[in-house]
Amino acid sequence: SSGINAEWPLRPGVEGEALPPEILDQIVVSWWTENPFKETGFILEGFPRTPQEATFMTDTGLFPDACIILEVEDEQAGDRQLPGKLQKWKNKMAKKLARRQRHMERRRIKKEKERKKKIQEKFGELK
Repeated sequence: SSGINAEWPLRPGVEGEALPPEILDQIVVSWWTENPFKETGFILEGFPRTPQEATFMTDTGLFPDACIILEVEDEQAGDRQLPGKLQKWKNKMAKKLARRQRHMERRRIKKEKERKKKIQEKFGELK
């Protein structure tokens, strides 16, 4: 087994930049030939991007069982993804606000106790 995390993105640092051959050898070949990927399959999103990557695949005999090309307008993709991402952000902000409010309430209670304690000490000295 290669011990490679299947979630690791195969994305070069610069758009359109070919992946280095050592990465292709280490990752892509092992995914094609080792389990669990060999048995269950995997998706290579946006790969190959360059002629060098396509040549690597043919030179190493890596031929996919199927290819799917999806095209969508940027605006339509944004319209589909934005509501979910916006709701996720709203949930995150609501949790953050709730934590902040709990923290502020604990501080208020602590200060109130300290104030009462000081008053108690003052009145204790007067007796």
